[in-house]
Amino acid sequence: MKYIEFFFWVASFLIIYSYLLYPVILFSLSRLLSKKDNQTFVVRQNDDSLPSVSVVISAYNEEACIEERIKNLLSLEYPHDKIRLLVASDGSTDDTNAILNSFDDPRLAIFCFEENRGKINVLNDLLSRVTSEITVFSDANTMFENDAILNLVAPFREDQVGAVCGELNLIDVFSGDNKDNLYWKYEQFLKFHESEIDALLGSVDLCCTYFTQQYMGSHIIENASDTMLA
Repeated sequence: MKYIEFFFWVASFLIIYSYLLYPVILFSLSRLLSKKDNQTFVVRQNDDSLPSVSVVISAYNEEACIEERIKNLLSLEYPHDKIRLLVASDGSTDDTNAILNSFDDPRLAIFCFEENRGKINVLNDLLSRVTSEITVFSDANTMFENDAILNLVAPFREDQVGAVCGELNLIDVFSGDNKDNLYWKYEQFLKFHESEIDALLGSVDLCCTYFTQQYMGSHIIENASDTMLA
């Protein structure tokens, strides 16, 4: 019985620590240790100093959303000569390939692979074709605001910044309502304050951005729903 009681209290402590104590400790450390001035860089589409960008997407059987996604990417506010969109179909068996091949734009590079190899293998394949300064990872069912790329590249003006993650909002496609729940808001709170003390371990792979040179020669590994580099 003593062992059961011991494990009960240990498990209870871990739950309390994870959901109550850790956020309080993290918030306190963030306020005490953060050296960031939280300045906001404003960049414009006609800024000659904007870096070259590649948006990389792996899609599998996404006929329901891939057309809207490509149109969304092509409408982004970013110099046309500095952005390249690499979209691969990972052995799709629906109309994804046909929809992708219906687009004709010099910014868009389409790859329709016959074999389904999995998202990570396809992304690594696409990364070997990237030549831009900045790489943005995203998904086929995620939509960007028009100025998303401009906002994602802005923090890279600081030399110590190596990765940037966009903020994900969960929107109901029928009502347009924001469906962010309490748990997701909790996750956003943790990620923000971990970032403040340079302790953020991963980013949501729906919209994460890296300096290309930092992952060249390495590969992507998948950790739950997050993306990390190794």
